[in-house]
Amino acid sequence: MKNYQPHIDGLRAVAVVPVVLFHLGVAVFPGGYVGVDVFFVISGFLITGLLLDEFSTGSYSLIEFYKRRFLRIIPALSVVLISVYLLSSFIFFRPWQAEVGKEIQSAAGFMSNIYFWMSAGYFASSSESKPLLHTWSLSLEEQFYILYPPLLYIAVKFFKSHSFHIIVALTAVSLFGAIVMSVKIPTAGFYLLPPRAWELGAGSLLAIWVHKREGNRQSVILPLVGIALVAAPVFLLTDESTFPGWNAVYPVLGAVILLGWGNSGIVGRALVSQPLVAIGRISYSLYLWHWPLIVFWRTAVGGSLNSYEMLAVAALSLILAKISTQYIERPFRTRSARKSDAKKVVLAAGGVLALIASIGFIEIKGLVSWRTYPVDVSNMASFLDYQGSDEWRDQFRVGTCMVSEDDGSFGTYDKNTCATLAADRHNVLVFGDSHAAHLWRAISEYSPSANVMQATASGCRPLRNAGGARRCIDLRNWVMNDLLSNGGVDEIFLAARWNESELTYVLPTILYLKGLVPDVVLVGPIFEYDTDLPELIARNMINGNSINFADRLVKDRPLLNEKMREIALRAGVRYINLQEQECGVGGCRYMAPDGVPLQFDYGHLTLSGARAVVKNSLLPIQ
Repeated sequence: MKNYQPHIDGLRAVAVVPVVLFHLGVAVFPGGYVGVDVFFVISGFLITGLLLDEFSTGSYSLIEFYKRRFLRIIPALSVVLISVYLLSSFIFFRPWQAEVGKEIQSAAGFMSNIYFWMSAGYFASSSESKPLLHTWSLSLEEQFYILYPPLLYIAVKFFKSHSFHIIVALTAVSLFGAIVMSVKIPTAGFYLLPPRAWELGAGSLLAIWVHKREGNRQSVILPLVGIALVAAPVFLLTDESTFPGWNAVYPVLGAVILLGWGNSGIVGRALVSQPLVAIGRISYSLYLWHWPLIVFWRTAVGGSLNSYEMLAVAALSLILAKISTQYIERPFRTRSARKSDAKKVVLAAGGVLALIASIGFIEIKGLVSWRTYPVDVSNMASFLDYQGSDEWRDQFRVGTCMVSEDDGSFGTYDKNTCATLAADRHNVLVFGDSHAAHLWRAISEYSPSANVMQATASGCRPLRNAGGARRCIDLRNWVMNDLLSNGGVDEIFLAARWNESELTYVLPTILYLKGLVPDVVLVGPIFEYDTDLPELIARNMINGNSINFADRLVKDRPLLNEKMREIALRAGVRYINLQEQECGVGGCRYMAPDGVPLQFDYGHLTLSGARAVVKNSLLPIQ
């Protein structure tokens, strides 16, 4: 295990290139994110091999282990974190700057995966505002290496004949957890260590097996199987695929095969080729630099990257990765660095990370201002933090009348507050996901004589038999089987972030509801943007009104709107065309009459925006 194995650098290239291309937006690599899973396997394999060598020679030292880890990862990571702080200070508006400060702190504390898990959710900011989102994988690895070396040492020292079986059992438990969590609680399954540890464990098991069977492993067929298992998910999976879980088994198994037998055959010759080995040697820095560059480029230039911009960002990422590897990483990998005092290195690393965390604190609090904006621009950008306002809470009623992903179950829904029938009033139900919830208060305000109720859950379309998360199924069943079946609801508004793949459920749902409710109203999809609308408006203000907002619209929404309108016509129900309210005869509007942006993110309405569209399109209540 001590000898250099060039095919592993080639495998690193196979891992990092799909990740970079996926993040750049290259359409033919929709599952490129599985490269991270390949990295996990490589890491588990190499670290376990080194530990086993030290165990066998009696040279194992936990503090020496952490010294090597710190020398390996902290220099380049520190430079990237400081660079992100500076770039965000010049490019981002204040609300996003504060979030970057939190990202810097979490990355410096190797808690990024936990931070992004806790901050994820239906209303979370888009990935375009998170330049350190990719550090979740680094944090997860470091958490693994806090627990794993002592555990492996105990297994080998006291249960030597069963150490392999112990790691097998722990890996199997983690895999089982990954399969369950990827369905039940997918965000936790994606970010947290327990359901991801099996991927590093798979590499560890190979290392233990190899350590007992040193020798030349040659195969013609196995490397072909391995590269197929790694490559197929890159092309076949998408960002909508359930992941990790079973879908992660294929690239992980492929990586194990390529690590063990990838130095032979035609695949082996490809992996040790100069281009792949060269990329593999700079893969760590390439991974660190590429995502912040993409995020800042998209923000500064605007929109998705075109082909020329993809090439430019890819080239810049490679250049920075080469410079970073040569002048930041390698000086800390010299013989003198490896012989340095472990305690001093660990203390120095801790001091550097603490300093960087303090920089994050400065960014969170806005104690240092590197760039100022006109008051009107800053006011507009402040709506990027709309979800932190009391108005947002009053508008959506999350946790009471809207069940969120964080709530987890329909049990948090307050039936008495949200859906109590009134015997002497016109009973109206707003039913759907968050795109129904953002309309509820405005409908209620403009219909004071009606009893306007709310039954909403994030990500849950109001479609009969559509399946989905447990909270969605429970909410739909209660509304359709209990609330509506008892009579008393006079009018129902179906509103959602409609999905093309679920259109087949819309007409049967409407026809079913018409048998329960006198008046069914279908609310069409709203326009969506490729970034948060306040960010787009504020950047347009400082760029001299040079942004073409039509170019920033999500392209499938108008066609989906027409399909929804046709369904409403076939069903014989009233259709509310929200897109006409945004872009009518007089052109498109992006702000409500009071100067507030219509939407506070990609597509959710502010209360002012909801009032504007409700006044013109939803009233009068029938």
